[in-house]
Amino acid sequence: MKTPATADRNGGYSAPSRQALATYTQQAQRLTADRGLTSTDTAGIDESPLGGLGARYTSFPTLIDAAVAAALPDAQEEQR
Repeated sequence: MKTPATADRNGGYSAPSRQALATYTQQAQRLTADRGLTSTDTAGIDESPLGGLGARYTSFPTLIDAAVAAALPDAQEEQR
């Protein structure tokens, strides 16, 4: 991202950073026409939805499993 996130009126950086990431993701998707994109899913402790990002996972292991399944769908079939 080109511009650093600035603190919100309460002094926090988390929410503005997440919003900047979501905005950047939307711009990158538009620029690339989603070519080569396997996932925009996220994981985190804040459950607030963010437009422009994919599914929201509550743990890194489930996010990683979903990302691997999206990137390597044949590998999932082989494991069954």
